[in-house]
Amino acid sequence: MLKKKLGAIIIAAAATMIATAASVVPAHAANNPSRSVTSHPVSWTIESANCTQIPAGTTVIGSGTITDVTTIRVDQSGVRHERTDSHAEGSAVDQDDNVYSFRYDSVATAQNSLASPQVFNGLFVDAFGLRGHGPAAMTNGFTADFTDDRNAGTFLIDPRSVRGDPIAFPSGPSRCDPL
Repeated sequence: MLKKKLGAIIIAAAATMIATAASVVPAHAANNPSRSVTSHPVSWTIESANCTQIPAGTTVIGSGTITDVTTIRVDQSGVRHERTDSHAEGSAVDQDDNVYSFRYDSVATAQNSLASPQVFNGLFVDAFGLRGHGPAAMTNGFTADFTDDRNAGTFLIDPRSVRGDPIAFPSGPSRCDPL
């Protein structure tokens, strides 16, 4: 699930990186950011077998829409700066037909270096909340440093602070934070 969560960040950044790598960045393009906005349906399932924040035997199924706003710029020295803001809202239901609403927000900021253009280091802030009248209401998330090595295909997260039981650090899987 963590790879799905970060997939939009990695795919958007990788596509732009490939386009940039194919040509030299002219001086007038430095600090000239590109911005993309994408929205798409999202669905998820949280089960008590994987999430310590809900009672045994509980399964919650949710769906909604997520919007990702990605901004990429290359500074005058050639260092690439990326930021993705994601927001999702929707509804969910558990096995007893209790109804919930959910909200997800994340911000990931990263930059590469001239020495390692395929390795991005940055900060990831993530929050997921599930509200309703059933037993699965919860909030969780984290603030973490991350390294995204696009050559090796690895994404590692080093948490600074954690609320609830969002994911298994350093590289997943998702626990109580399905997005």
